[in-house]
Amino acid sequence: MSGALLWWVERRDTYVRFHAAQSLMAFGLLAVVLGMLGVLALVSLQLAPRAFQPLMLLGSALWVAAVLLWGVAVWRAAAGVRWRMPLIGGVAERLAQVGADRSG
Repeated sequence: MSGALLWWVERRDTYVRFHAAQSLMAFGLLAVVLGMLGVLALVSLQLAPRAFQPLMLLGSALWVAAVLLWGVAVWRAAAGVRWRMPLIGGVAERLAQVGADRSG
């Protein structure tokens, strides 16, 4: 949520916009995946009860990985490092430029 707010409010500082866009993309995607795993786990209780525990373990492991990723991202951003997360860093770079180019 804070990534969306900062990306929308900040128009000039591409460093802030980059980290906000990267946060929005990475943790938005993780939230969607975690939500889907939760729904699958609940559905599995009815259709395939043995799948419930593995799905919940996968969701828990992904949640722990997300918290660790968040800690690294905050640490790198606070250190002034423009750290690009794999797969989404390039897209975040382009998004950081979108509003900055229009603010003039």
